[in-house]
Amino acid sequence: MRVELAKITNKGFKFQEKIKAADWSLDGFDVKFIGQIKVECELKKEYNRIVSNGHIITHREINCSRCLIQVCQVKKHRFERIYQLGQLSDFLDIEKDIREEILLNFSLKALCSTDCRGLCPGCGKNLNWEKCIC
Repeated sequence: MRVELAKITNKGFKFQEKIKAADWSLDGFDVKFIGQIKVECELKKEYNRIVSNGHIITHREINCSRCLIQVCQVKKHRFERIYQLGQLSDFLDIEKDIREEILLNFSLKALCSTDCRGLCPGCGKNLNWEKCIC
């Protein structure tokens, strides 16, 4: 995601990009990013800086931290970054910052739903689907 600085004006420069999730190696122990990562961004020149505003859409498979079932989720995240013109060359490359946004905004406890009841500590039954007899 490299953009020539000459294309970025005070009126703004918009772009969209789709990246294969597998190409970025973002997977972790309990998460696998699938499909494409969609990035939409607007870059504007303001005084001696460039302001980026946009949003990221990711699709991921997670193992719920409470009940351990695997679910697919779509996550949407807005972001804003500011770049100082004096620190840039002829191009602005925001790929590293997009990757960072995805990883920093990943919840530490991934849940299948906010009201997940988890597993019974005694018998191990999934309390979302059945009652425990312990």
